[in-house]
Amino acid sequence: MKRGYLLPAVVVLAAACGGAEPAATTTTEPAPTTSLAANPTTTSAVVATTVEATTTTIDPVDVEISGGVASGAAVFTYEVGDTVDITVVSDVDDELHVHGYDLVFELPAGVPLTLDFVADIPGVFEVEVHTGHAHVFDIEVSG
Repeated sequence: MKRGYLLPAVVVLAAACGGAEPAATTTTEPAPTTSLAANPTTTSAVVATTVEATTTTIDPVDVEISGGVASGAAVFTYEVGDTVDITVVSDVDDELHVHGYDLVFELPAGVPLTLDFVADIPGVFEVEVHTGHAHVFDIEVSG
């Protein structure tokens, strides 16, 4: 009687170890498949996510301060009501001061800073760094 119980156990173990599969485990339905070509929505979503993650906008640098010397435009010209949009980068930490407007901007080393304000006072205004009060450029506002 014990042999009857052992025989099915041996068959099950043989099947689990790579023996022939019993007919009961085969199926006539095709296995589900996943294909990127079959699902263009998934492909588009992956591409769109990748593009968004790697796309950045960086303002070009208008004035660079290196070793205390500014290079770039010496005068930026605007009309009253225009928005001043000047990007400056320095090799040392400093502050940038716009005379006449009494604006002070922190200028961390190596980080582009964009001056962004409305030119609502006509005249010529000196922009300088606080360290050594070195002249960097002028802003000319007409109108």
